[in-house]
Amino acid sequence: MSLERFKNYQKLKSMSMEELEQYYTENSKNVGSIGMSFVREEIARREQAERMEEVSQLVDARLTDISERVSSMMYNLHFELERREGLEVQLSAAARRWMAFIDGENLAIQGRKVLESSGIELPEEKTELNWPGQELMWLPSLDPRRFLTDIPFRFAVQPAAIRAHYYSCASGSSVDVDEAVGWLGGLGFHPNVFHKKKKEKKRKQVDITLSKDFLSHAFQNNYDVALLIAGDRDYLPLIEEVQRLGKIVILAFFDSAAGGLSTELKATCDEFIDLSGIWKERWSRHLNPQDSDEFDSQPSRSYP
Repeated sequence: MSLERFKNYQKLKSMSMEELEQYYTENSKNVGSIGMSFVREEIARREQAERMEEVSQLVDARLTDISERVSSMMYNLHFELERREGLEVQLSAAARRWMAFIDGENLAIQGRKVLESSGIELPEEKTELNWPGQELMWLPSLDPRRFLTDIPFRFAVQPAAIRAHYYSCASGSSVDVDEAVGWLGGLGFHPNVFHKKKKEKKRKQVDITLSKDFLSHAFQNNYDVALLIAGDRDYLPLIEEVQRLGKIVILAFFDSAAGGLSTELKATCDEFIDLSGIWKERWSRHLNPQDSDEFDSQPSRSYP
């Protein structure tokens, strides 16, 4: 670039945008193409700079708006988290998840003895709640998944159990076992039924499978509260181990040595629910509706 053109270029750069546009209009016919290219380039550079400034201002404004929105959201989120933490503290007890584990073989054998000792006779034929000849029986008018909400007790839990496991056995053919599984499923249980020979007194698979599931679900943190319906002392180490995992164990059974309840088992659990009263009352009402006031309908409870 010659010295003269350089001077002209410096002169153009010092002009305002209006002066450049006026200069371009007045001299477009008198200035050579090379000279005018300087003018066009300078105008284009100025226009681009102005656009970049506008974009920069828009970006800054947008970023400021976003920053304010984020700050507001963070404040609201912090407030909401504090509110929820307070709510969780209040509702933590009510949010306890629970599962039921029922030794159905033990329940049916001892439950029939309780009714027999009270003079309550069960029908000889199979009914929706009692299966004579099989260790299969349940309490009338009680959904097993709502046991801990239908029967008042000390700990607050969720309205329904995650699952109600029922462990028992059935003698006869595989058809009888399958029928027993369907029978229990219809009552709302998660059934675990094992085949038993007629001469066998007790099927160890019941105890073993119940213990395995009870402990496995505790280790996997699938429940906070466990309801165990059983009276056998064999379950004592199981309860102690689950309690060491921080779980609450509720025991429900018939409160008498004649009813097959281990006193050590009762003393170890976090709460005990005596089924004797409600068992007799509900079966009496179920079999003889006119005698529904004969027994106390509320189970007794005790704490260690």
